[in-house]
Amino acid sequence: MSPNRKELITRLIKEAREFRFCGPSDDPDEQTAVTTGYHHLVVQFKHLAGPILPESAATRLNLIGIEFDDVYSAYKARAELDALLPDLESALETLDDNLVKIISSQKPTLSALFVNHAADVLAETSHGLTGSEIVRALSGYAIDLNVTIPHPVCPFEAPNKRTALSQNLMAFSEAQRYRIIRDLCDHPTSKLRNADATRKLKLTLMTRYGHLDIEELGAEVNEDLVRQTRHWLGMFPDVLGVFNEALQKHATRVFVRNLLDDLRLALEKLVQVLVGNSKSLENQLAAVGSFVKERGGSPELSNMFAKLVDYYCEYQNTYVKHDDAVIEEEVEFIIEITAAFMKHFVRLAGREVV
Repeated sequence: MSPNRKELITRLIKEAREFRFCGPSDDPDEQTAVTTGYHHLVVQFKHLAGPILPESAATRLNLIGIEFDDVYSAYKARAELDALLPDLESALETLDDNLVKIISSQKPTLSALFVNHAADVLAETSHGLTGSEIVRALSGYAIDLNVTIPHPVCPFEAPNKRTALSQNLMAFSEAQRYRIIRDLCDHPTSKLRNADATRKLKLTLMTRYGHLDIEELGAEVNEDLVRQTRHWLGMFPDVLGVFNEALQKHATRVFVRNLLDDLRLALEKLVQVLVGNSKSLENQLAAVGSFVKERGGSPELSNMFAKLVDYYCEYQNTYVKHDDAVIEEEVEFIIEITAAFMKHFVRLAGREVV
């Protein structure tokens, strides 16, 4: 048994047994956090632990599903997963090392077959993305990732927009395809005109190819937190775009200083929208404190946010504005603390002013 893989699976089992659920009458935001978090845990079980289970147990594991807006589906998933944990612990004790090495290399590839299916859903003739929307979205990714796509303009030199989208997607790497398809599922047009189909597509994508998301962001970043933050930033596309650029730079391990610039800018732009002014981040402490307090946050919570934002600004001023020597070991922490700020701010914005 590979020590690293065994350790990861053992940690997953511990997390599953200690996972904290909420009640069906609790705050909807908390329910969404629970279903999202437990879905992520189940996906990790499927990719890391599924292949080492007996066929019948693996089938039961793969059938576990969670609806993001249905906390009862998480309760059902927990019961099903808990019943499988003894089988998994037994498999950990008996699995041969060589078999693990073989299994470890058998991650599913995001192939042309799935890309064609995704393009059929996302660019569906009547309800999907328009040709011009496809061009704008894919051209943006092509520029950011330095990729040449075969259909950069509309009208396409292809039989239809579905074919054009599929061929454009295939120009990117697997991890990049995963990111683009996931983001297109959250495109405003997809949510407005084709919500059910794109939601199902996104769930299939995350369940089957979630390992590509991990490879894209890097193993040290809290994947669950980042994914939830992206969800909450969906209504702020400009902020989400800057945040995603920072994550892409982290994935490639280049432009670390620019990465921190992007994180600071994303947080600053979000705060400007939420408090209704155009001040720089370091001049928003009073406004942020009022914003939190007016929406039912405790004075202690308001003060904590103010102190954390103040510390964030000081860190950025020292290492970003005046010094190239960024401490790379702290980059993951900065990503996560920025994500936590933004996620909580957006959730607070949905509350009524007290």
